[in-house]
Amino acid sequence: MPVDPFEIFLRPCDDTAPPLPLKALSVRMPQEAFRYVQHMAEAADLSRNAMTVQLIEWGIAHALSRLPDEMRDEIQNSVDQETFEE
Repeated sequence: MPVDPFEIFLRPCDDTAPPLPLKALSVRMPQEAFRYVQHMAEAADLSRNAMTVQLIEWGIAHALSRLPDEMRDEIQNSVDQETFEE
């Protein structure tokens, strides 16, 4: 059975999960990157926003995985602390 390439990085929709707090962010990106987001969103039947959020989440996870353990832990602890304070 062929693997859907979008399953590699797109998380499944969990309608039972509580909504996460959102922050607005305006992003200027190269036209080519925008075209990828647009076409990937269409192929996955997602909005460009949903696709962009998932690509950012995937990119953050990938970047964190490449950091030294100490730096990754420091960043994760800072994020966890800010999340806890909200």
